[in-house]
Amino acid sequence: MTDLFQRIRQWLGDTFRGWGFTAFERKAILVLCLLIMIASGFRYYRNRSLALKLTSFATTDSLADPYSEPEPPLHLLVDINQATQHDLERLPGIGPVKAGKILALRDSLRGFSTIEQLDQVEGIGAKTIERLRPFIVTGQRSPETDSIKKLD
Repeated sequence: MTDLFQRIRQWLGDTFRGWGFTAFERKAILVLCLLIMIASGFRYYRNRSLALKLTSFATTDSLADPYSEPEPPLHLLVDINQATQHDLERLPGIGPVKAGKILALRDSLRGFSTIEQLDQVEGIGAKTIERLRPFIVTGQRSPETDSIKKLD
């Protein structure tokens, strides 16, 4: 093994001497090459481990609490006359405050007869109603209807 290192050292020395480098310049070039190789290894490892960390999160919502399970995507129709606070919060653009306002308006109206009545909620306009339209229905309040109905 030491014979191999001696041959490599001899070859490098002959090569650098052929180019006109002094002994100090040859050592400096070797040190710089080693530093570049070490830095490249660290950079590769850091990027590899960062990519693994980023792919372990399913959504950006789970970045707030990495130990929580991400919410499943909303593939359901929500009856706004039967929905709970949590059901309303899963709708796009509806947070806890708007969900609370929707529930308060629903109680004061004794149920929504049309989706357009959501316009009375502060912070919900025509654009928000159009964005919510594929996800919500206004069913009648009765024990036979579920709060959430699956799409068939």
